[in-house]
Amino acid sequence: MNAPPTHDHRFVALAVRMFWMLLGNAILLFCLLGIMLSDANGVSVVDAVFWTTVIAIVCARFVDVRYMHGTTSEGAPATFVD
Repeated sequence: MNAPPTHDHRFVALAVRMFWMLLGNAILLFCLLGIMLSDANGVSVVDAVFWTTVIAIVCARFVDVRYMHGTTSEGAPATFVD
C-alpha cells in the first residue's frame, strides 16, 4: 500500500481535491450555461471544454483516491466504491 502523502505533497493533494470538488464543477456549470445560451448548431469549443473537464474530474478523483489517500466526508479512507 502507498504511504500517506508527505508534508510537501499536501498542497498538491489539496489542489487535486479542490479541483474535482469545486473548480471542475464550476467549469461544468459555466460550460453548460454557455451551451444552453449558444446559437451554434453542432459541436463547439464549449462542448469540447465541457467533456474535457468531465474527463479531468474523473481522473482527478482517481488520483485523489489512489495516490493522495483521499477521505470521505466522515474522514474514513475513500475507496473506488465511494
